[in-house]
Amino acid sequence: MKTVLLVFILLISFTELFSQNLVFRDTTKLNGTKDELYKKALICIAKNYNDANKVIQFKDQEMGCIVVKGVFEYNQKKFIWGGNERTKGFVSYSLTLNIVDNKIIAEIGDFVHKADTSFGALTIDENCPRNFGILNSKKWNNWIWGDLKESAKQNSIGIINMFHL
Repeated sequence: MKTVLLVFILLISFTELFSQNLVFRDTTKLNGTKDELYKKALICIAKNYNDANKVIQFKDQEMGCIVVKGVFEYNQKKFIWGGNERTKGFVSYSLTLNIVDNKIIAEIGDFVHKADTSFGALTIDENCPRNFGILNSKKWNNWIWGDLKESAKQNSIGIINMFHL
């Protein structure tokens, strides 16, 4: 029994290890030096986040790098009896800006869904890698999984557009 449990745990670990996280990238070409664009990016973060000092995790003007940790609300679009409240929650993400002369390179990833029924880290997997047991069908899991990834995509587009200065 212990051997079966150990093999099962290892399989789950390897599955998660080899799943690729969902990531969105964009390169915005702008006029300006690295220092000018760096300062504009900081102003943009200050205007669009409640507390820039709390969300900025790392910044280095010489490297032209800013790392932001943020969250957005998630509420599934399709009404399903009882399911909406269980998956309603937040998705955390990281935003990395690499700034060079005439360019801001944005990468948004590390999406993690947190709710009563949390789907965890969002990956590129087409089907939901988690099974929530008897109460939820595979179809429901996959629908929410797809909706979460679409929500991450739409929010990423909005975040990236902030830097189209």
